[in-house]
Amino acid sequence: MSPVDPSPITYRILLSDAEIRARGLDPSAPVTCNCHFDEGHEATCDLVAAHAYRARCKTLAPGVWIDPDGELHFAIPDILAYLDLPDTPAHREGATATLRAMLAELAPHTKVIERP
Repeated sequence: MSPVDPSPITYRILLSDAEIRARGLDPSAPVTCNCHFDEGHEATCDLVAAHAYRARCKTLAPGVWIDPDGELHFAIPDILAYLDLPDTPAHREGATATLRAMLAELAPHTKVIERP
């Protein structure tokens, strides 16, 4: 079995809403390769673009990064793993509530968008 990225780049992060609709993609789905391997791994591959996107992000802490547009991201599974906490619904809810409270206090203008 292949390893699974606990906080994969999804199409919602990588592409605009218009591109997602035009291509009929699930916005919450992890980005996958869309190449024809008989032609080689293409530079226009979604997976190559996702890896390039991740490379342009700045990691602040395990599970916390800033994307190329300056948006702050939290990957709850990564944060829980760093804290040696099991990835359970209760821990996810607790971590999410804590982050929401912290952002409300420190940056009340911040818009929080939860993504699966």
